[in-house]
Amino acid sequence: IPALCQGCPSQFAEYLAYCRSLKFEAKPNIAYLRGMFRDLFRSQGYTNNNSSLDWDWNRIDTGTGADGRDRVAAPPGDMGGYGGDVGVDKGRY
Repeated sequence: IPALCQGCPSQFAEYLAYCRSLKFEAKPNIAYLRGMFRDLFRSQGYTNNNSSLDWDWNRIDTGTGADGRDRVAAPPGDMGGYGGDVGVDKGRY
């Protein structure tokens, strides 16, 4: 893990060590892991200005429209990059 994460923030090594320590039947503490990376994100000076988090893989392909153009929709519960923390369930923190 140290060699793999060399040059990366310590949270990556912590994440891998945490995952590696889980027993097969154990349930990971997702809130802890997401919070750790959210805190890292913010500590590095990044902000959620929505457009920076609107990646094409966050969308669901809905096929081709009548005009021949591909149609893409935001996943259920997502505002398509327009508001809040994209993909973050604030009720869990």
